[in-house]
Amino acid sequence: MKKLYFLWFIFLFGFSHASFSKDVHKSWDNAIVLLPNTAQRVKTSEIKINKKVPVLIYLHGCTGIHPSHDLYGWAEYIAGLGVLVILPDSFARDGRVANCDTTFKRRSGKFPNAYKYRQEEIGYAITQLKSFSWFDDKNFFLMGHSEGGSATAESTYPDFTGIIISGWTCTDTTGFYKSGISSPKHVPILAIADINDPWRIGSVVYGRCKDWDSGRNLTQVDLTAGGHETYYDLTAREAVLNFLKTNVVGHTLTPPKKIEFESNEADEPLVLLN
Repeated sequence: MKKLYFLWFIFLFGFSHASFSKDVHKSWDNAIVLLPNTAQRVKTSEIKINKKVPVLIYLHGCTGIHPSHDLYGWAEYIAGLGVLVILPDSFARDGRVANCDTTFKRRSGKFPNAYKYRQEEIGYAITQLKSFSWFDDKNFFLMGHSEGGSATAESTYPDFTGIIISGWTCTDTTGFYKSGISSPKHVPILAIADINDPWRIGSVVYGRCKDWDSGRNLTQVDLTAGGHETYYDLTAREAVLNFLKTNVVGHTLTPPKKIEFESNEADEPLVLLN
């Protein structure tokens, strides 16, 4: 009987790992990591922390890691609160191209495996994080913007303490995306999107994630600036701060006293002033 249980364990373990594509490790190996409080950037292979810390996986949009919005914006802000932020790079994988057309604000369909890839990248990151002693699995978050927001909404992994959906309404009328929310119902959700987002124009997407909560603990934040990015809105930043502070246990999150932009250009970093 023990032998049968052992074989069954081996089967399950082998199957779960064989389900990953052979190049998924490249999204992890080439990820950008921002250390908590300092926002110092390192590689996943260079993380050296001697205590457990909250962790957030951040999924970029359909064109890759945006320097200003994703990196100098959300990632540095959240790391500045005291959270280790990891940005897997989906475009580090073999043959990966954008699956959207930014000119016409609609999906191009050039890479229909994009959504399968994003779920693989989430799963692979989880398996890697569980091997580190500093990983606090009681304070583990997933956040994604745009295509990354859609992938966050579609994630079925039960490991997360909370998820943040940015720049996605959980609603699609084209048949290209998956409407709704797939996360386990016990996982709290923060959804942030602009009601005048240009990606919503022309009936590409509409609605709100709140329409799909099905009894989940979901907080919806509707922005009105008329842009696709969310970081630059103070309401959005405050919502993320409050969501993390509400759901993080055993750690104190301290926001920087002042945030300054040199400019909105992609090559200008965000300056955190304590």
